[in-house]
Amino acid sequence: MEKTDAQIEKEKQAVAAMANAKSNMATALDRIKSLENALFRASNAISALRYHVGEHSKIERTSSASIYVREFISDEVGAIAKVLP
Repeated sequence: MEKTDAQIEKEKQAVAAMANAKSNMATALDRIKSLENALFRASNAISALRYHVGEHSKIERTSSASIYVREFISDEVGAIAKVLP
């Protein structure tokens, strides 16, 4: 049984759509990898800063609560580590 012109055209469109989806997925995966790399570099930079801050330095988290800067840095680096593979 031969395929009709309509069936052939439909298959061509399906192949084109799959190629487009593959391209979109590759773009998304590249973007994710770039974001992961940026988070990794930020984590390393923040961690390095931890050793250049006084042990008793504090920052305000809210108007009534403060936290030691080193603890804040550790919390943030931990949060980043949770989302990285």
